[in-house]
Amino acid sequence: MSADTWDRLPCDVKLVVEQVNQKLYYEHLGVVSSLTSEYWATIKAEGVEVYKLSPEERSRWIEVTSGVTEKWIAAQEAKGLPAKEVVERARAVAERP
Repeated sequence: MSADTWDRLPCDVKLVVEQVNQKLYYEHLGVVSSLTSEYWATIKAEGVEVYKLSPEERSRWIEVTSGVTEKWIAAQEAKGLPAKEVVERARAVAERP
């Protein structure tokens, strides 16, 4: 949906769209989480070599790429979009067990 179309929607309709999107987002994450063990088992069975980053290497990758996320946040926030909140929520979800 374009920003112009979104802006023309009544507030009550925007609220419903946001609620549905949030519900679908979390449902999708639940499906992805439940398929993870099957997915990795299939990948490994097919002979794909899987690497797991050490905590130190993961931290290094996060540090090296952090500027990309910050630039994206700045660009989206300049458009009036809640990018910082989106990234914070995504990070919170990613940290869940």
